[in-house]
Amino acid sequence: MYSIEDRLLLHREFWEGKTQKAPLVSYRIGDYFFSNKFQANLPLLEKGKVVTPDMIDVEAYLEDFDRMYAQCEEIGQTAFFTVEPCVGFPWMEAILGCDVIGGEVAFISDPKFESIEDLEDLHLDKNNPWYIKYIEFLDKLTRHAKGRYPVGQPIMRGVTDTVGALIGQEEMACSLITDPELTGEIFMKVSNVQRAVIEEQYRHIQPFHGGYSAGFYHLWAPGKFIWYQEDLSALMSPPHFDQFLRKTANNTCSGYDYTLLHLHPSSFFHLDKILSIKGLKVVEINKDVGGPSITEMLSQFRQVLEAGKHLMVWGDLTEAEVDLILGNLPSRRLFFNIIAPTVDRAREINEHILKAQ
Repeated sequence: MYSIEDRLLLHREFWEGKTQKAPLVSYRIGDYFFSNKFQANLPLLEKGKVVTPDMIDVEAYLEDFDRMYAQCEEIGQTAFFTVEPCVGFPWMEAILGCDVIGGEVAFISDPKFESIEDLEDLHLDKNNPWYIKYIEFLDKLTRHAKGRYPVGQPIMRGVTDTVGALIGQEEMACSLITDPELTGEIFMKVSNVQRAVIEEQYRHIQPFHGGYSAGFYHLWAPGKFIWYQEDLSALMSPPHFDQFLRKTANNTCSGYDYTLLHLHPSSFFHLDKILSIKGLKVVEINKDVGGPSITEMLSQFRQVLEAGKHLMVWGDLTEAEVDLILGNLPSRRLFFNIIAPTVDRAREINEHILKAQ
C-alpha cells in the first residue's frame, strides 16, 4: 500500500513530467454506466420519469460515496478517490434549463429550446433549483468527507454538448452555418457559465493536502482544476473547430494551472488542433466499447505525450492492454483510469500494474 505522501509524490512527478516510480491508477467498479451504481438513484431511474431537484436527497448519497471510497482504498489505487455532485446528473444542461429524464440505467436531458436564437438571454440563474442542489451537494459532501477524500467537479459538458442538449444536436450543427456569429456568442456564454459554476464551487470545498482533485477522474493536482468535454465536436469540421472551439477552450482554461479535456476517438481528427491549446494540460482518451482498440490508438497516445501534454487513458483496460501502453510509451505524464467489474478484479489488475514496475 502506498502512503498518502507516496501518492502525493507520484502526482507531483506526473505533473512535473518526471519518470514515475509507479503508474497513477484510479478504479471505478461496475461498467460504463454510472448512475445506477448509486443506490440513492435507483428510485429515480424509471424510464421517462421527469426528475426534479426536490426528489434528490443529498444525504442519501453519502453512504454510496463512502462505499466507493472504501472499495478504492481496498484495491490500493495510487490515485485519490474523489467525490463530486452525483456524476449521473446532466448538471450543466439542467442548470441552463433542460428537464432531466430518468432512464433504466442513466439520466438524460430533454431539449428545452428550438433554435439558437432562443438562447440569446442565456445566463447563470443562481436561483435555478438545479444550481441550488449542486451547491447543496458541495456543502454536504465537504462536511461529510472530513478530509478523508477530496471533493471535485463532476462531468460538465462543454459548449457544443450543452448547446446540443438545449436545442438539439442537429439544430446546433446547423447553427454553425446559418448563424455563426450568434452561435459563437452563445458558445462563449456557456463557457462563462461553466467557469462561474466552478469558481463558486471553490468557495464551498476545501483543499486536499494542499491541492484539489478532478471529480470523476480522481486526478489530484497541487492547485485548482477545471475540466470539460466537447463530444459534439465530432460534428464539426476542422475549420469550425478553429472558428468556435479554440476561443472557448482558451476561455475555459484561463486562470487554471491544471486542466483536462475528455476526448472520444470520434474526434481524433481534431487532435492536432486540441494539442495546440496552450492552456490545456491533460488529454483524457476513452477506450470506447465500439473501438478503436488500444493498439490502434497508440499513435494518438504517443502524439499527446510528444506534444508535451499529459495523457489519461480511461476504460475497461486489461492487464495486456496496460502492458501494451507501458511497453510502448514513456512512463511519464501517464494516468490510467480503469473500469473493473468487481473489487477483486480491480485488485488483480492493480497488483499486476504495480509488480510490472
